[in-house]
Order: sequence, then structure tokens, then C-alpha cells
Amino acid sequence: MGENEYVISSDEKTSIQARCRCHPTLPPGTAGMMRVNHEYDRGGALSYLAAYDVHHAQVVGHCAAKTGIAPFMALVEKVPAVTTRLPHH
Repeated sequence: MGENEYVISSDEKTSIQARCRCHPTLPPGTAGMMRVNHEYDRGGALSYLAAYDVHHAQVVGHCAAKTGIAPFMALVEKVPAVTTRLPHH
């Protein structure tokens, strides 16, 4: 490999349902257990992209509204060792 070449391993998980609880989870108290409400709001489907920095044994993740080259490049730019090698514009 050349000085400006780098290896990462990446994958994506599509159609993850983003959900937010309507009410906050209440911590356990002296008289009861932790309470978690079952109601939630739907936030649409997201994609999760992850990259494994082979050289430094580090995983970096990125959520995006959809897949494609732009979300993939956003993921690559989050890998610290790769960003130090990218040309500055």
C-alpha cells in the first residue's frame, strides 16, 4: 500500500425505525422500581453506517436518512486516521 492509501471495512443497516418515548423513564425510588412508559412516537426510518478502522481497531458510526455515496463519504470523513490523509480544500 502506498502512503496515501488506507483500508477501512464498512457496512450498513437500513430501515431502522427511529422511535422516541413520549414520556421520560423514571428512575427507581425508595418505594418502587424503574418505570418505562410503553408509548412512543415514530420518527421514520434511518440507515446506520459503520466503518471499522483496520489499522487502529476502532469502529465509527453514522446515521443518515438514506444510503448512498454522500452518507458513505460522511462516514469515511469521521474516521480519524482517514481524515488526516484527505486533501484539504
